[in-house]
Amino acid sequence: MKYAKEIALGGVLVVLAGAAFYVMQMDAPTAMPPEDQAVAPAAEAEATDINSQFETVLNDFLHSINDKAKAYRDERKVLGELVKPENLREVTYIDQNYEMMKGTISALRLKIEDLMRVFTDTELKVKSLLEGQSPEMSTAVTAEWQKLKDQQAGLYIDFFAIEDEILQGYDDLMTFLYNKKDEFTIDLQNGRFMFADAADDQTVKDLRLRLVELAEKETALLQSHAEKATAP
Repeated sequence: MKYAKEIALGGVLVVLAGAAFYVMQMDAPTAMPPEDQAVAPAAEAEATDINSQFETVLNDFLHSINDKAKAYRDERKVLGELVKPENLREVTYIDQNYEMMKGTISALRLKIEDLMRVFTDTELKVKSLLEGQSPEMSTAVTAEWQKLKDQQAGLYIDFFAIEDEILQGYDDLMTFLYNKKDEFTIDLQNGRFMFADAADDQTVKDLRLRLVELAEKETALLQSHAEKATAP
């Protein structure tokens, strides 16, 4: 998730630089008839105000998704703790962790929906900001918003697609251990589940390996997005 923040911050620099450039272009002095000169300062002030409000909307957007992404990441760490062998050494612990796993996964899925809703909310804010504005202003602002939205939405859609698999992977592992809670012991010294049935032992190894593979896939995704965001 740390890469998500870096990408977001990089994105806002690009967008704000673009917005500032647009303001400078609008504010560049040009020859105009005397009758239009009185109108120019008001138009320039309005353009500057719109750009300032737009930058505020974008910064609020980026802060919001970064804060929500951090909250998601922090809560998701709980899942790894729930399936550690040392935390499942008693049947009572298994029962408690199983219930906590189900509740935490449900809460995480709601957090995903909440984060993605920020895109829709910001889209409405941008449209509201542009009501009554000139076609030129609307086109420039919409283009900058679309650029940032596509970058960030692409990252989070891809990220949460993998996260969905990870959540399911933790659910599968915890459910299997819950259903087999009377059929294994814990090797605390080596941090291992010990099954009498070799097939069960292999199932747990496969489920845990799947989580490792998904984590590696996610890391590669975030690195790829970071490289694209910093590419010239």
